[in-house]
Amino acid sequence: MIQTACLILLPFASFAEKSHEQMGDAYYKKKDFGLARIEYDRAILDSSNESVRAKIGLTLIRERRFRQAIESLQGKSFDIMYFRMYGDLRANFRNRFLMDQGELEESKLPESKKDLGRLLAGTLYLEDGDFDRARIHFEKLQRETENERVRIAASETLTAMTTYNEIPRKSVWLAAGLSALLPGSGQVYSRNVADGLTAFAFTSVLCGSAAYMNHLETRARSGHGGSIIMGILGLGFYLTNITGAAASAGRFNTFQERKFQQTIRDRFFNIDFVEQTSDIRFETSF
Repeated sequence: MIQTACLILLPFASFAEKSHEQMGDAYYKKKDFGLARIEYDRAILDSSNESVRAKIGLTLIRERRFRQAIESLQGKSFDIMYFRMYGDLRANFRNRFLMDQGELEESKLPESKKDLGRLLAGTLYLEDGDFDRARIHFEKLQRETENERVRIAASETLTAMTTYNEIPRKSVWLAAGLSALLPGSGQVYSRNVADGLTAFAFTSVLCGSAAYMNHLETRARSGHGGSIIMGILGLGFYLTNITGAAASAGRFNTFQERKFQQTIRDRFFNIDFVEQTSDIRFETSF
């Protein structure tokens, strides 16, 4: 009797699991990721359901909860490892990314799947600003991969990288030279107007005070101790203004390079690309 009842109830249990996953898919497609994750949690009947686990990790990534996504993505399927690697990148877990990539490389998955992990790995060179190694990496991947999506992405990335030399930059030496001639002008040249005005004001006040104090001391025929001290302070601010201008130009260049790297990552290595190149499929029919 008990066995008969179990056989009768088993199809309903399977249907219930499928329904929760389908509902999760429907919510996911509507971008209601919180409700999607709740339905996916209900769909998991045991730890072997790695497809649903991958979807849970994907919803957490969509919600920018990268650490939780990484913790939830436990398993050996391609989607789980692939999503976990992407989560590592977004959470800036470089060492963990390399470990997960190594696990993917050692798996028995097809080379076409491993090439997707290699494609993501190329972003590490971009993050480091090492465009020479990034170019070599993507050229090799483009040449050797049999995965058409990887080949296209590598090719488009290489094309985008050709504009690297067109990034707006400021000359460190010119910034320093301008501030040597007129304190603060190097910072203004580097688009740091607030620092430029501050440098001009402090240097002008201190140097002007030193000159005026020297004039008063000369008229009074007294020692020049006060003007010397004020002059030393003014000279210190003047020299600091020059080095600050050079640093301001360097920060401007670094910001522009990181902005360029971010543009490439957002364009070619975003979550939409990762989802589309995964094996995840969504069933929204009931």
